[in-house]
Parts: sequence; C-alpha cells; structure tokens
Amino acid sequence: LNAYSPTGAGPVAVEFSGALLDHPISPLTAAFLKGCLEGIVTEPLNRVNAPILAREMGLKIQEVRASDAIDYASLITTRLRAGGHQRTIAGTLFGKRDLRIVRLDDYDVDAVPSGEMLICSNDDRPGMIGGLGTLLGEAGINIAQLSLGRDRTGGRALAILNLDSPIDPALLERIRNLRGILWAEQVSL
Repeated sequence: LNAYSPTGAGPVAVEFSGALLDHPISPLTAAFLKGCLEGIVTEPLNRVNAPILAREMGLKIQEVRASDAIDYASLITTRLRAGGHQRTIAGTLFGKRDLRIVRLDDYDVDAVPSGEMLICSNDDRPGMIGGLGTLLGEAGINIAQLSLGRDRTGGRALAILNLDSPIDPALLERIRNLRGILWAEQVSL
C-alpha cells in the first residue's frame, strides 16, 4: 500500500485458506492493515485502530475465506488495486515460526519477509543477478538471501534479496538504471 496513495485505492482483499479457517481471522486482517498504513498515517497505529483508520481513509476491506490452500497448509493472500495497478502477495508459515512470501504478483518465490529487502523485476536473461550483485558488492552491501521467480524462460523475472544493510537512494537509482531492470524498490521490515 505504501507504493499507492490510499485515497482512490480499490478494495483491499485479504484471503485466508487452509488451516487458518479454524481460527479467528479478523486479528490477522487488522495486523495486515496496520502494516499497510505504517508510514502513511501520522497517528500511532495498533491492531485496534488500523481497521478504523483504513475505513476513515476510504479503504474498503474484504475478508475472503477460501476452503483450500493449494500447495500449503495455510495461506494468506492480499490484493490491492490502485491507480490502474494490482499488487498481490501471498504468504505462509513453514513449521511454527518460519514466515515466507510464496507469491508476489505473478511470480512464485520463497522469500523471508525480514529486515532490509530489495525487490526488483527484470528481463529474464543472463547477467541480471550478476549486475545487481556487483553494484551491491561495490557499495559494501552483503546479500543475506535471494529468491528468484520468473514467468517463463526469457520473459520477465522477479528477484527478492534480503540485505545486511539498507541501500542509499543513489545506489537504488543506479540499480533502477541497469539495462534490463523494469523496476526496483527497497523495503524495510
């Protein structure tokens, strides 16, 4: 949501499936909204006031219950439409504590949602990850983890990199200007 203006945003759908349906889902929706609104609103946020603030901002929240979590015991999928774009993210829990992002938009991934992250989309061709790694290495930024997804060979790809330190704006701009990079964003969790 941070990439979109909350005013004019379409409905936010939060879909729950699998074993999650055996538990109350409203607290999970509230936690999701709290995370979405951080950095957008100036008021202190918590899981109680986040749904209220979202409604006051005109966001419509849809809680969806789906019976099957395809490929996972439990799955939470969120969808946001704004400005003619849609962003989808799905996550699950491996074991009892291992959170994972397993889908971002149209890409299957296996990423840890933690710390400093670089998320970028690029042409799927040799050397793209090498170019990213070179720029990060020259800046003294270590890659802690990397997850890749692509739509098809030679098509479009998505990379999610967990980093040991944040990227400064000038480096992010250099990454965005690499030949073949379609977009790149830094996320801090």
